[in-house]
Amino acid sequence: MRLRFALGAHLPSQFTETDFYHCAVTPNLDWEPLASVFHYHFLPAKRGKFLVSIAACADCHTPQEKGQPVSGMDFAGGFVLDGPWGRVASANLTPDPSGVPYYDEAQFLRTLRTGYAGAREVNQIMPWSTFRNMSDEDLKAIYAYLKTLQPVKHRVDNSLPPTYCKVCRQSHGAGDQN
Repeated sequence: MRLRFALGAHLPSQFTETDFYHCAVTPNLDWEPLASVFHYHFLPAKRGKFLVSIAACADCHTPQEKGQPVSGMDFAGGFVLDGPWGRVASANLTPDPSGVPYYDEAQFLRTLRTGYAGAREVNQIMPWSTFRNMSDEDLKAIYAYLKTLQPVKHRVDNSLPPTYCKVCRQSHGAGDQN
């Protein structure tokens, strides 16, 4: 049964950290795949990093210049999207005070489930309607990962008119406040 875990089967809820260590010291058992299963199951931020990567969150939440991410601005928001939804700049997801440090886990889940950040509606370009179908465990893992990001001071506010931002070299709401 433990070999199934090494081959990538899902972990049952009763699989514990102790089971992992017992598997890791079992002779003739390749424990490296078990290590990745352990990280996925017991370290939500690691799973969150994987989920954020496959969802390509950085593509929209990192400002770009000439199609390339602006160095040092990972997840700092300010990437401007124009379309039928209007003109909107992505949010700063870092734990800096200019980002979303006030989001607790419950508010983060509520926002991705409902499309509302408090009383404010999240713009339709943000695929919250896809994220709402994710498990609580996966959304909590994403939240845990976002809390590990390097804080980046970068104010983005779509309720204000766009102004030039010397930090990301884009024009977005609150750009002149950076």
